[in-house]
Amino acid sequence: MIWAWRKWTPEGEQTFWTFFSAASSQLHLLWGYRSNVIQAIAAALHPNPHALQCLEILTRQTKSFGKAFSRMQRYSISRFVKLPGCNTLVLSFWRKVVEAANAPPDLVTDEFMSIHPVHLVVQSMAIFKESLAQWSPKKAGPVIEMDAPIDLERWQDDPEEFLNTDDNESEEWEFNIPSTPNSFDNILQREAIYCALGRCTYRLKDRVNFEIWLPVLAKEARDSNPAYRLMIRRIAWLLGKRHFDCMREVGVSRQIWEILLFILFDRSEASDPANKDFIATDFLLYMAQYLSALFLMMDEAKTSESKNKIIKSIKSIIGQAGLHIIPLIQPITEPLPRLWTATGTDYMLKQSLITLVKELVDATKEHSIALHGLVVPLVQESLLPSNYAQLDIDMFALWTAATQYCRSIHVPPGQPGLFDLFPALINLLANELDQLEAINTLLEGYYIRDTATVLQQHGPQLLAAYTEPHGRAIATDIQDITQSIGLMVQLSPSAMSWALAMHTSGLFVVLMNFALKNKVLVSDHFYVFSRMVLQDPAVFVQLLVDSAPLLDKSVRCNNIEETIDKVMDVWWRNFDIVAESRYRKLTAMTMACLATTGRPEIIKRLPNEIANIWLEVLGETKEALLEYPDNPSHLNSYWTENGGEPPPRWLRNAEDTIEGERRTQIWKEDPV
Repeated sequence: MIWAWRKWTPEGEQTFWTFFSAASSQLHLLWGYRSNVIQAIAAALHPNPHALQCLEILTRQTKSFGKAFSRMQRYSISRFVKLPGCNTLVLSFWRKVVEAANAPPDLVTDEFMSIHPVHLVVQSMAIFKESLAQWSPKKAGPVIEMDAPIDLERWQDDPEEFLNTDDNESEEWEFNIPSTPNSFDNILQREAIYCALGRCTYRLKDRVNFEIWLPVLAKEARDSNPAYRLMIRRIAWLLGKRHFDCMREVGVSRQIWEILLFILFDRSEASDPANKDFIATDFLLYMAQYLSALFLMMDEAKTSESKNKIIKSIKSIIGQAGLHIIPLIQPITEPLPRLWTATGTDYMLKQSLITLVKELVDATKEHSIALHGLVVPLVQESLLPSNYAQLDIDMFALWTAATQYCRSIHVPPGQPGLFDLFPALINLLANELDQLEAINTLLEGYYIRDTATVLQQHGPQLLAAYTEPHGRAIATDIQDITQSIGLMVQLSPSAMSWALAMHTSGLFVVLMNFALKNKVLVSDHFYVFSRMVLQDPAVFVQLLVDSAPLLDKSVRCNNIEETIDKVMDVWWRNFDIVAESRYRKLTAMTMACLATTGRPEIIKRLPNEIANIWLEVLGETKEALLEYPDNPSHLNSYWTENGGEPPPRWLRNAEDTIEGERRTQIWKEDPV
């Protein structure tokens, strides 16, 4: 929903109103539930572990709602304040701040059991501040600048969790900047300065000579004094912030790589050092060591947020290294099955692991066949009922990427291959309406590689599965279905490979019923019929003869002659609404092929409808001749040589992949 808010359109206004109203009501309920649980725990003689767990969940939920509202403000404060009930919500957040300001200090802590957790209070202050034209912090005095020493102790005791909070879009630094009184160690003073510099790297990039300062940072990063742990983490964070904000186009110096590598192997937690947009050749010397250190760090990380940050860094390295990552495939993939098993039901971490493997597939391109032994089990695990709802989108992205870079679906016996997943794909086609576009894209990928094997081993089940979603899918998904079936017919070795299954599965009847009964998407169905006719017109007519008695009553005729007449009438009417030259030519070729069957119902139309179709198409050819006088072949697709460039819908986001090359080749070699 936050993504949709960023892409807001007036048509979706009512949707956001509904979402905002429901979310506001839910947040008020969560506040009430949380207060009741705290009172119940306080009244009990012995804390109930289930109640404590419930309270922790409620605290996280309220924080998540607040973060969602904060993001909506950040992307468009003007639209946010106009949402119905926004004033009431903002005042409710402010009441939380006032309650915390008037409460005893021991009730305002950063524990989830606290009546007024600091992070919730700060979040409320941030939301209130952003909603005001004028802002004064006077009333917030009792809440601000109250526990900087505790913050640093918390960092020392649990740096992983503290850095997650610090980096997770927290507004707390705006209101609760750590102070540095004289009692603090000099190290902590410098840490506070580095923190401020990191927050302002872009503004200070022309005022601070970083190259002169870098040797000082290198010396501090290598200091063996245990008290320097805070400084080392902040230095790594500062280097990453400076590179991300100011230096991405320049690259990373060798000295910075050495500093970061030392910090990683020194077992110190850093706040996701930026590895983005680096020059891979400058980094090759350190890449294996970095990856080894990051995986070691992942084993030692305690929270999912930290593990996700580490995976993000690994993905950045892989994405920028590209084909240079190939020698490191084995050490990267070796720990992944163990990490997957250890995640249990942590689906966010599972999603990160899936996206990590996809990044590896994208980086290794045609060499990614070496990863199929990992891709296939990951997809199979993601398809389990307990996992599918949480992992479906990332799973489809991985599966699609592996297919697009694969030259063949066949592998040596005993090895896992993408063809092992095809039965699961058939099941998804029959039962999963929400992901039909991704499913049909995958089906086309299999057809492009070996339609004959697909139909030979799974033909009846596959065509029967097509009948399930056809009547229930939305218009765009029906287009995907017909395009997928059309490509299957086009690439099949002969009509005999699909004709029997087309009839016994009932798919032909389903397609013909739709084409004769509906006024939308009719053309897409007749494109499929045209592909059948081009393969074997006699088979198409026989399918029509066998299916005529099975058509719905509203379109069923008394005999086969009337049925063929009805189909030809609809086909003729549909020709007038076909705009693309490619499909008009397809229709003309179809009529010529149908005439070869000798059916009287078709032959009698030769002087009229069929002749008119051919005259129109040949007229377009004459116009093309004037426009392209040097073109030796004017009957190619779009009347241009080699068929022109295929449209995006045909490529299915497969540009710059092996599948994209094959799709382009099929497009250009198509006689249409």
